[in-house]
Amino acid sequence: MPLSLTSPIGFSDNRLNFAEDSRSNIDVEGFLSAPHSYCLIFYQGNVLTQTNLQTQGAYTYALCWVHPLKLSSLALSTAKFIFLGIHTTKTGKHEHMFACSLTDEQQMHSLCALLGEQDHAFLNLRAIALDCNPRDLSICGQAAALLDWHHNHAYCGSCGNLTAVAKAGFARHCHACGADAFPRINPVVIMLVIRDDKCLLGRQQQWPEHLFSALAGFVSPGETLEQACMREVKEEVSITVNQPVYKISQPWPFPSQLMIGMFCYTQDKEIIPDMKEISEARWFDKNQLLKSLQINPAQHALHMQKLAKEDESVRKGAILCPPAFTIAHQLIKLWVEESA
Repeated sequence: MPLSLTSPIGFSDNRLNFAEDSRSNIDVEGFLSAPHSYCLIFYQGNVLTQTNLQTQGAYTYALCWVHPLKLSSLALSTAKFIFLGIHTTKTGKHEHMFACSLTDEQQMHSLCALLGEQDHAFLNLRAIALDCNPRDLSICGQAAALLDWHHNHAYCGSCGNLTAVAKAGFARHCHACGADAFPRINPVVIMLVIRDDKCLLGRQQQWPEHLFSALAGFVSPGETLEQACMREVKEEVSITVNQPVYKISQPWPFPSQLMIGMFCYTQDKEIIPDMKEISEARWFDKNQLLKSLQINPAQHALHMQKLAKEDESVRKGAILCPPAFTIAHQLIKLWVEESA
């Protein structure tokens, strides 16, 4: 049975209208008090999530959307709310989507008491990505990236003075020197190296045993995507590649990357890991990867326990693929399908 690209890839189904022309202070104040406004709440990088789901057949995790006015007791200023955009429902209703980040533990406890502490928890974004509504997850990724950027860019890069939120969270402005700053995206190439009927995957020392993934690296100033692809592969595994071809991309909010998925090709066979970023790299064929792609990430620990009972030769050839919400998983899946 042929595999197909999971659609959408994690964090890639954000359909909000960013409303670039409706981001004045007056606009935002009106949106915050509108009846159909909703806010995601973060604390220390984790997002507020419902934990008492009763619906059958639903996702394991559901984000907790709270009306901004319900947060009035937390004394959050308008500037603390990042306006993410407008969601238009099938009936034409406009929903205004926001995000905010709590700054201290007292606010967190007050919120949990307000909403019902037994029904909510702040969870890591990577954890909920395994089984969350794709559109909600994508909006959550946007929110996490923006909030992280604001947290780390409070001061002006030109004069060093404190800056203020502008464009309802899509910029910061320095009143001292007039400079504007905008959220940055860090481009990363992530590539599947292909040699005849095999592809190369690598792993880092700190990863779980048997987990392999596609090679990846940041694009440097002055580089094309193709040049970055060829350089990174050469640096990490001493393989010379050619014909880099773009395949898919993915926003990756850890903290704010754009993952650019590529295939590239080689006739080199010998792999020499750099032992800094890559501790081990191997060639895998389609059958090996097909079996690994079908393992549920939630069952990785159980699968590793079973492997521990196998012969050394079986353990040595074992592989676990990254989870399905990652672009690495989808690149592998695309190649397996194309090779079928």
